[in-house]
Amino acid sequence: TSQARQFGVKFVLEPAGAVGPTGAVFVRKIGNEELFRIPDSGEASLTPVVASGDFPPVDAPGTPVGVGHPSPSSWKITTTDTDDQILRLRLTYEPGWHATIDGHALDLVPYAGVMMQARIPAGHHVIELHYWPPLFTIGLIVAGSCAVLLLTSLVIATASHRKRKAGS
Repeated sequence: TSQARQFGVKFVLEPAGAVGPTGAVFVRKIGNEELFRIPDSGEASLTPVVASGDFPPVDAPGTPVGVGHPSPSSWKITTTDTDDQILRLRLTYEPGWHATIDGHALDLVPYAGVMMQARIPAGHHVIELHYWPPLFTIGLIVAGSCAVLLLTSLVIATASHRKRKAGS
């Protein structure tokens, strides 16, 4: 279950009659399998900062935090704590994710080599994440330019055709 928590796995299916993961809670039978819930697992969690101020070990336990999804490409998380925390996000560490805390830029760093984490100071905060990969912007510019070129070519070809037709 610790590995399931680390990766944000909330449920596990096991073959009927198999013992579920240690600490998992049986939910119900589905066909010939059994569904188990992994307690304290979620899309995001808060983990206390270690005494040295460094990021905690990858397998350090955390407390799940609610995540809102205002759109398919954004997350919104509200935290309130009296101590500094590490927010661990079960999102692939991929270029294009941008985070803010209370409207100011928030640095995201790798967690477990594939996910993201960030330092969250004590207090009440609203963290927002938005996904807009840099190549998407370039793709839109290229597509828009191609559309303008095609439209321009069509206008020129039509005008040229009308001139030739009028001249004959």
